[in-house]
Amino acid sequence: MFEPIFEGVPDTFTLTDELYLSQVFEEDVIPLLRSDFDFSAQNFFSAKRAVEGKMFSQENWSHPKGSNVVAWAKKVRNSPLVYLQFGDGPSTYSDPNFRRLIHNCLKWVSGDAAKKWASEAD
Repeated sequence: MFEPIFEGVPDTFTLTDELYLSQVFEEDVIPLLRSDFDFSAQNFFSAKRAVEGKMFSQENWSHPKGSNVVAWAKKVRNSPLVYLQFGDGPSTYSDPNFRRLIHNCLKWVSGDAAKKWASEAD
């Protein structure tokens, strides 16, 4: 079902981009890509502290381990949806693998097979 999303994309590739230590409800999505980065609090900084002017601070901040799922799919009503966590800067947008992935995702969600998948009852 999801093979068209990966057409022309290597099995592994490297991006240097901003990641988020966010909760992913993996039971509610279909994981498509996982990162080999360690999504532990010691590798991230507090957004609240950054807003307070303390960029790159972990002062009085903790966070549970996050999911390494960086791309997933799900149905939203009768619509197919694909989420990609990365895509924050010029180096990512210029990467041919990322560009191919974006192209493939857009083509897939607008195609008949994805629409059929999304409209079928679980």
